[in-house]
Amino acid sequence: MTATPVADRLLIASDEPAGDWRALDWTAEPVPGAPWQPWEQVSLYGTPLWARLSAAQRLELSRHEAASVLAAAVWKENVLMRTLLRVADGQSPRGARARYGLTEIADECRHSLMFARLLDVLDVPAYGPPAAVRRVGSAFATVAHPVEIFAAALIAEEVLDDFQRATVRDDAVQPLVRDVSRIHVVEEARHVSFARDELAARWAAAGPATRAAASLTVAGVAGLLVGALVDPRVYAAVGIDPRDGARAARTSPHRRALLRSATGRLVRDFTDLGVISTASRPLWRRAGLL
Repeated sequence: MTATPVADRLLIASDEPAGDWRALDWTAEPVPGAPWQPWEQVSLYGTPLWARLSAAQRLELSRHEAASVLAAAVWKENVLMRTLLRVADGQSPRGARARYGLTEIADECRHSLMFARLLDVLDVPAYGPPAAVRRVGSAFATVAHPVEIFAAALIAEEVLDDFQRATVRDDAVQPLVRDVSRIHVVEEARHVSFARDELAARWAAAGPATRAAASLTVAGVAGLLVGALVDPRVYAAVGIDPRDGARAARTSPHRRALLRSATGRLVRDFTDLGVISTASRPLWRRAGLL
């Protein structure tokens, strides 16, 4: 594929660093009482279980859930890097598209290092997707079509980007978390632009069979990615049975509205493009994104 203005612009923008995560104050004492994510993003917010939690328990749950989201983000970026390497291996290294793809891989590696450092600060159990989900991620990284790769990248990137933009705006959140989110938001915006441009070009070039298969695969990926954000084991940290916590979060009107808001633009774009089809729409609805 030939170079596009989008890839050219992104390469130029990538020369301007968003910030050196290593220079952040990783040894600063946490601000007493400050949550580790916006209160509204805690999965039990607005539920009867949330009403029963003390202020200390709510703070502790925000810490564990922030760690779960970060662990899911590292897993997502590891899968994305593997898929982008496959794409790079199948095309000439010449041109802006190829060079920006390699640039994004380097960005994602740095993001994973930054998130891993913040996980050290949070000092909670090693959360993250269960083994079965990780196996699905590995299979996807091995066999996914480029159309599916860039659609999945958009899902993962836009949800996390929406959450982190809200974090940056919320002065109540721990300063270190806001600083990490600020660095990530700047570079992730470039990745979203690249994935959107790549998906549009590759979808237009794909045949009917590829589109039909991708539509169903992407819908399944959407449910998987959203479901992997919060490890049910986080609820045990505040004395809630993981099954009860997961059920409350899954059926929470506030949580479902939050996720629909985070994916609103994505759903509109996918619908216009045809990625969300009549056949795949029930899967998006089951994931709580429609």
